[in-house]
Amino acid sequence: VVFISHSGDDNKYLHMAIAFATHEIQAYDEIWFNDNKIWTDSGGFQGDWGTYVTIDRKFGTAGQAASTQLTNANVLWTSDHKLSGIAYIAFKLEWNQDKFPQGVPNITAVIRGKKVYDPRDQSIGYSQNPALCLRDYMLDQSYGLGEVAANLNDTSISDAADLCDEQVGLD
Repeated sequence: VVFISHSGDDNKYLHMAIAFATHEIQAYDEIWFNDNKIWTDSGGFQGDWGTYVTIDRKFGTAGQAASTQLTNANVLWTSDHKLSGIAYIAFKLEWNQDKFPQGVPNITAVIRGKKVYDPRDQSIGYSQNPALCLRDYMLDQSYGLGEVAANLNDTSISDAADLCDEQVGLD
């Protein structure tokens, strides 16, 4: 949680910004409150959760704007609070005893994470291919090894990525 505030009569609304990654991500697939899936990318809010929860998803792009949901709700969150390069969700929760019987829920999300470079077709996007993820880790200056790209053999990485993409029959 990187920001939290209240608003409304009797502090009826809770506003939060929760950071999920310190880099750009591909997508948010699901949002969970405790053990309840409240939102999916394919179906939106589950049940009546949309009545009590508002979300503003930020994907961690370098030029992303600040959450208007938070800037409209609180003078402490301004248009300067962009959190560039940080994937976060701004939440507005409306207090309801039945929805939040234990208070603020434990909020988690299923995300399609960091975008990686694929030397096979020069594309950049989310991938679960271990060879491509390892290449990204080896080159990442902030959280990886910080290796120089010229020291990697992209032909070998492409071959390894092809092997990782092969379907294997289970007999």
